[in-house]
Amino acid sequence: MNNAPAAALVDSIRSIMKADRRWVLFDHGTVVVVPDDTVEDVTEVAKLKLATDGPVAPGTAAGDFSVSAVEDRGWIVGSHDPDIFTFVPASKVKPGSSDVAVGLAGRTARGADADGQQVLAVGP
Repeated sequence: MNNAPAAALVDSIRSIMKADRRWVLFDHGTVVVVPDDTVEDVTEVAKLKLATDGPVAPGTAAGDFSVSAVEDRGWIVGSHDPDIFTFVPASKVKPGSSDVAVGLAGRTARGADADGQQVLAVGP
């Protein structure tokens, strides 16, 4: 991912996350929220959670998703785990795409992040 799209992705996540939530953003837009304030190494906890709960398994709860629009920025694609979601920028999906198309794009990105484990940012 070149720097401009990565910076825009980080900015989008920072704008939609609550200031008191700790999170890790991965290369393809997947965010893992780490709600435990006592965790010291947020990145390692997020990587483990993504490795465990992030892989996609169609036909199971791990293949399910929900889609919510975020202003004109894009969509949040939720997963079976309430602490894992993927942000799909509007630029990554054809205008007028259905929620199913957006959800599948987000689910595919989550699978890629579960495999790649490349961290873009840690917040707040």
